[in-house]
Amino acid sequence: MFRRTKVNAGVLFALSVMSLASASAQAQQAQQLERVEITGSSIKRVNVEGALPVQTVSKEEISRSGATSAVELLQKLPAMQGGITEGDAIGGGGGGLAEASIHNLNGDRTLVLLNGRRLVGEAGGSVDINMIPLSAIERVEVLTDGASAIYGSDAVAGVVNFITARNSQAGGIEVRINKPQEAGAKERGFALSKGFGNLDTDGINVLLSASHDRRDSLYANQRSFSKSGIINFSNGGKNYLFFNGSPRTIPGNVNMPDGTYGNPYEAVNGVCPPAHVDVEGDCYFDYASTVMAFPTRDRTNLMANLAIKANPDTTLKLDTYYAKTRSRASIASVPGELSIDPNGPLGSYLSAVGWNPADGNATVSYRAMDLGGRTAVYGRETYGFWFGAEGRALGWDYNASVGYQLTKYAEHNKGYPYGIAFNNLMASGLWNPFVLPGNQSAQAIAAARAIMTDGYWDGETSSLKSVDAKISRDLFELGGGSAALALGVNVNHDSLSSKPSLNAMGLGGPNGDDTRFGDAGAGIPYSASRKAFGVY
Repeated sequence: MFRRTKVNAGVLFALSVMSLASASAQAQQAQQLERVEITGSSIKRVNVEGALPVQTVSKEEISRSGATSAVELLQKLPAMQGGITEGDAIGGGGGGLAEASIHNLNGDRTLVLLNGRRLVGEAGGSVDINMIPLSAIERVEVLTDGASAIYGSDAVAGVVNFITARNSQAGGIEVRINKPQEAGAKERGFALSKGFGNLDTDGINVLLSASHDRRDSLYANQRSFSKSGIINFSNGGKNYLFFNGSPRTIPGNVNMPDGTYGNPYEAVNGVCPPAHVDVEGDCYFDYASTVMAFPTRDRTNLMANLAIKANPDTTLKLDTYYAKTRSRASIASVPGELSIDPNGPLGSYLSAVGWNPADGNATVSYRAMDLGGRTAVYGRETYGFWFGAEGRALGWDYNASVGYQLTKYAEHNKGYPYGIAFNNLMASGLWNPFVLPGNQSAQAIAAARAIMTDGYWDGETSSLKSVDAKISRDLFELGGGSAALALGVNVNHDSLSSKPSLNAMGLGGPNGDDTRFGDAGAGIPYSASRKAFGVY
C-alpha cells in the first residue's frame, strides 16, 4: 500500500518541478524552432516537418567522423556508391575529379548544391567535390531519393546540399598529418575559419575560411596486396588464379594470324621475359607494380560569406569561393601497336616465332619501357559568387539570388612519343622492340627523346550563370498542419568549350599529322551552351 511520507512527498515535489521545467523548456524550444529551407522542398518549414528521406550530417558529426575533406566525408555515407574517385586518374580516367554518386547512378545524376544553389559541373555534368571547403560547412543534407521534379534531371539519384555556417563568430585552426604505417600516401594540411560580427546586434557578419592539403603518391608496389596483378584465391576447396595483365609486352608480342601471340624472347629462351606471366602459352606483362595506386594531390580552398542586415526583415548576402586542385598520376610505360616489315632489319625476330612473310607486315604489341613511365598532371581552378537577398515581406518569405561560376581544367602529360615518328624510328632498325629493357642504344634513346609529345594535351572551360527567385507562405490550417504555397522562377545558362592541343587533334609531330603513340583517335575541339528557364 502506498503511503505518502515526507520522503516520497519530497520526491514527488522534485519530480513535479522537473516535469514543469521540462515542459517549459520544450515550450521554449518549440517557440525557437526556426523555419528554414529544407533540401527537397521549396517551402520554408521547421526541420521536423520534412517528409522526404533527408539525411543530415551536423558539424559535430563531421568532426567525429575524422574526415578532413568533403570527399572523405561523402565516402563514409552508405548512400554514396560508385562514381568517379581521384584514384581513377590512374590510367587516364577522371582527371583527378571526385564526384558524389548516390545509389551508384553516377555524378551526372546526383545534384550537388552549396547553400541550396547549383554548383557548376564539367563536361559530363559531374561536380568536382574537391572544391568544397569542409572547414566552412555547418551541415550536409543528403536527399537519397529522386528530386527531378524540383531540381531537374540531374537530381534523378538525389541531392547533396552543403550548407555553410551563418551568423557565426566561431573560429578555429586545424593542423593535421596523416602518416600510414607503411610508406606512401602521407597527408598534411591546415584549415582556418573565423566569423566576425553579429548580424542581429551589429547588422553585419563575415565568415572567412581557408584550407590547403597535400597527399603524397602511393605506388602499387608499396602495398603487398597490389604489387602484382597475379591474385591467388580459393573458393569451395578449389584454388584459383586471377591475372590482370597486358598483351603489350617487352620484348614485344607478335600478333599471330590464329589469334595467339608469339614472343621472340620466349621462342629463344623457353620462358616469358622477366615481369611477365605465361597465360596458356602467351606472354602477358604484369604491369601492376609499375603504376600508382593513388595520385599526388594538392588542394586549396578559399571561401568568404558576407551578410548585411538591411532592415529587420531583409538580409543581403554575398557568397564567394575559389578552389584549386592539382593531381599528378603516373602509369606504366606507353603501350601500342607497331607495324613491322618481315623483310626489314627486324625480320629475323619475326621468323623466330614462325611468321610467314607472305602474310605481309606483322603487328607487334609493344611497351616502350626504355622511355620511362607516363605522367599526367591535371589542374582545376573554380571560381564562384552569388549575390542575393532574403527575408519576409507582406506575409511572404522570399529568397532571390544571381550567380556566376567558372571552372577551368587542363591536362599536361609526358612520356609519349609521336606514333608515326616512333614507327618510322623502329622501321629504320635503330629502335629494337624485341630486346629487354635497358638494351636500347644511346643513339636510339636520343632519337626517341626528340620525338616526345611532352606538354599541354587537353583542357576545357565550363561556366554557369544563374538567377533564382522564390516566395512562399502559409495559406490556411488543416488537421495535419498548415497548407502552404511556393512560387518561383529560375534561369540558368551553361556553356562549355573544349580546347585540345594540336597533338591531341592529330595535327602534331614533324609533319603536322601525328598524335601520341598508342592513341586510336584524335580529339575534336567543340563548344556548346544551353539556356534553361523554369517557373513553378
